[in-house]
Amino acid sequence: MKIEQKIPSADTLIEGLRSIGYSFQTAVADVIDNSIAAYATEVRIFYSALSDDSYFEICDNGKGMAYDEFNNALAFGTKKQRLFNDKNDLGRFGLGLKTASLSQCKRLTVITKQNGSYFGAYWDVDDIIETNSWQITFLDDKAIKEIPNIEYLEEKKSGTIVLWRKFDKIEKTTKNFSSTFHSI
Repeated sequence: MKIEQKIPSADTLIEGLRSIGYSFQTAVADVIDNSIAAYATEVRIFYSALSDDSYFEICDNGKGMAYDEFNNALAFGTKKQRLFNDKNDLGRFGLGLKTASLSQCKRLTVITKQNGSYFGAYWDVDDIIETNSWQITFLDDKAIKEIPNIEYLEEKKSGTIVLWRKFDKIEKTTKNFSSTFHSI
């Protein structure tokens, strides 16, 4: 018997994960479910569909994440405590945030704040395809301060911002890009 490890090609797998079939509304709901799981009492949505740098942003005042939790949350197939008896836990496989988000855009940025510390990083589909690797970019303090609506998080004790940019699929499948954002 022979055993061989087969590591999936990053460029091919990311395109497959992006095609799972989320609607815009379902993808937003999946991210908001994470806010609820993080005990958020407020979720705000900000967007700009008319600028050259269009974005859609989901901000919450949940518990935020410490660095290890943040780093783990950004990994595909997160090694999360696997209590499968909670059938309502959409995040139990560690794919929802990334898969839902990247089904709608090519760049997913996450900024989180907990105990006064900020952490930020982004996945960019173009980077993954270009390098054929699971390359993630961590943001420094300067880059975090340039995130749209960062003042929302600055005013909160803790929380998380999920920012979507580079909307290749929405631009191709909708007649009116701006109205898609209004539809949720």
